[in-house]
Amino acid sequence: MNKLYIASLCAVAFILVIVGHPSMALGQLPPTELEACKSPTAEDHTPETVSLGVINGKAIDLVRPEFPPTAKAVSVSGSVFVDVLIDACGRVVAARSRRGHPLLVPASVKAALASTFEPVTIGGNPMQVTGIIVYQYFPLSMTWLELASSGDSIDTLTEYLPAGFNEERNFLQLSRWNHDDIHRTIETGWTLINGKLASDEKARWLIEVGREISALSRPHPGAPTKTAIFAHLRSLLSGSPQNVSNQLRSRLSDLIDPKNAEEFDDRLISLTDNLFQLGR
Repeated sequence: MNKLYIASLCAVAFILVIVGHPSMALGQLPPTELEACKSPTAEDHTPETVSLGVINGKAIDLVRPEFPPTAKAVSVSGSVFVDVLIDACGRVVAARSRRGHPLLVPASVKAALASTFEPVTIGGNPMQVTGIIVYQYFPLSMTWLELASSGDSIDTLTEYLPAGFNEERNFLQLSRWNHDDIHRTIETGWTLINGKLASDEKARWLIEVGREISALSRPHPGAPTKTAIFAHLRSLLSGSPQNVSNQLRSRLSDLIDPKNAEEFDDRLISLTDNLFQLGR
């Protein structure tokens, strides 16, 4: 993979974060610009700060970050999560990186600060909002490990399936309007893909691992689910093909043996941010 592009801005999710740590902020609007936005009820006091939970599509202008040339040069992709403070007029007044590849963080913070959102009022009172903007940097092509870990959508599969999989791509495209059973369509698509890869043990192994990484990355997987996935990954590791990256084996072994939930989250983030290199 020689070139990358940013295919889409995946989501905007707002969650409660701690405000008031300017030393951690990577960006902040100048005070003179902040003064330009005031409302009648905000003249004499600072509006209250609230979290609205998850709100998608509330941006008036969600600015796309530039894909840094340095990141392209080393085939970096993945997600960047930016904590933001949005003022009563809907402008992002402070932003800092929560997580993401260091080469992608500065552009993401810059884009976040340039974004605007619908002003929020409660009972007629303007409110400040804390939240997270998620920027998704997609590669031009994906390894099987990357595709399987992010291939829970028909759009992703049809876009990133390599050449030679036109029948599978056509099946997915023709079935995409079957909203009643998208999950079964995707499962059938992967079955067809694995059938074509019958002689490629490494590719099929990477797909199986990637799909388990995808399952672990979903919001709030329960303890029984994680236990079952860990057991499957242990089984996969015990029978991994010889030409699989040793670094990938090591990362997976660490992932399924965390000391606590925080360590698991950190290891999963680190793993998913390096799928391109690990899946080659």
